[in-house]
Amino acid sequence: MLNEQVFLKESLPRLQVLWSAHEFPTEELAALEVELNQFSVRLPLIGSFSAGKSSLINFLLGDSLLSVAVNPETCLPTELRHAESEAITLHHSNRSDVCLDREALKAQAFGEITASSWVEVATPSPVLAKLGGMTLVDMPGWESGIEQHSNAIDNYLERSSAYCVVVSVDEGGLKDSLKKIVEELAIYKKPMMLILTKCDKKTPEDVASVLAQVQGEIESITGIPLLSVSKAQRKQPQEWANALQEIIPLNQQFFHQRVGSQFERHLETLMTHLNKLLNSENFTIEQIKGKQAQLHQDKERLQQDLQQTQQQLQSQVITLAAFVCDQFASRLNSQLDTLAGHLLHHGDINGVVGTALRMAYATGVEERLKPLISSKLSQLERLTEGEFGELSFDHNFQLNSVNGGLLKDVIGNLLPLVMAALTRIPALMIFAPILKTILGSLFDNAAKEVARREQREEARQYVLRNLIPDCLAQVKEPIEQALAKGIEQVISTVKGEAERELRNFQQSLAQLAEQLASEQANDNANKARLQQEHAELAVLLTKVKAFGHE
Repeated sequence: MLNEQVFLKESLPRLQVLWSAHEFPTEELAALEVELNQFSVRLPLIGSFSAGKSSLINFLLGDSLLSVAVNPETCLPTELRHAESEAITLHHSNRSDVCLDREALKAQAFGEITASSWVEVATPSPVLAKLGGMTLVDMPGWESGIEQHSNAIDNYLERSSAYCVVVSVDEGGLKDSLKKIVEELAIYKKPMMLILTKCDKKTPEDVASVLAQVQGEIESITGIPLLSVSKAQRKQPQEWANALQEIIPLNQQFFHQRVGSQFERHLETLMTHLNKLLNSENFTIEQIKGKQAQLHQDKERLQQDLQQTQQQLQSQVITLAAFVCDQFASRLNSQLDTLAGHLLHHGDINGVVGTALRMAYATGVEERLKPLISSKLSQLERLTEGEFGELSFDHNFQLNSVNGGLLKDVIGNLLPLVMAALTRIPALMIFAPILKTILGSLFDNAAKEVARREQREEARQYVLRNLIPDCLAQVKEPIEQALAKGIEQVISTVKGEAERELRNFQQSLAQLAEQLASEQANDNANKARLQQEHAELAVLLTKVKAFGHE
């Protein structure tokens, strides 16, 4: 367990006592306690379906725990952590957990599952025991597509600390679908490590070449170095285990980002409250009344500021939507050849366009919307993602074959003329049949190549003139709706923080009033005692004076 985690666990009971003593809501610390007790450095393994993620984990653990021959449509994220005894549990967000055995895990016999279902494997593995509480997550193979991509990102982005990119040496480089995922993770500044699998099948030179290629592709996307780069091969079984050990020193950083910062905010809230009480010793009843009047003014001013903030943010929807649309168009233009190829071969363009839309929206939120609200909120969890799963970008692209046919006719007419010219040379007469065959093949290949170029250019022009404008027209309103929803979420959060601040201030003033009332009562008691003593002394003085007149 981390030193900070041990310290916070030891300190939490005292914080809870003081928190309750000053009448702050206890449910705020309950959420912190859950995070503190259940925190783990989660490391999802991401890669294509055939990259060998499950085999890699089995190889690391020395145990064929995970199936390596499963259906990509049914496999679920599987979390593996160390425990004293083995337990396999299927978790659902909307119903009770289900206990599984090893056979059910390997057969993927999960029964009815949902998009948010996941499997937890607690195992007494000595390898996991050495990883400082780290949880490895065997993710399903990630390919392009809106729904699958969204679930993989959304279900783990907040809970994960870093990511392990798994690439098979057979792939030769980073697949386009995985590039999109790496780019999206880079938007949220998630650190990554790289492991190259199936290296026993290639020469050391080939392995080194592919490893350098993939590393360069990832780092050019993220702009930061990878945490580690390693390869998996039976001759060097410890290389990935050693790479995981290198992440352990970062566990403290991951823990503080997730849990320690929350603990800090609760301490600061309580200390601010105590400072108000400690600085109240010279307050008078009139000062308290003045503070209460000031509080009402601050409340009215805060409400006006909230209204103005809401209007300012809502006025930015059109501008932000235009930025997202520009990002969307730019991403589509950068994939012009890919889209044209899909159209020519009647492929599904929804995955490519959908991924571009999702990342364009995420970029707009991170780069433009969040800076607008940073002055209003000190802490903001992820905004609600745009819901674009219902959109369809299919197009009925048809090739215009007129130009290709015309070219073929022209070249066909040229062949007899060329043959006639060549056969005028007596020495070439005997080669006429051979020349006719060779020239016919050359003209035919030239015609096909020109036709292919014309078709690809026709597809490219269709993408530029039809597909991209149609996609932009289709997403404009959903983007505006998603941004408006996100801004409403921001306003709600701002209001919540403001109301919480006002409640805390009001609570502090109420306690000050009670303290002053108590002090006033003590002062009155002291005055009564002094008055009684003064009366007693007055009686004595009277008697003494009386003796003087005798």
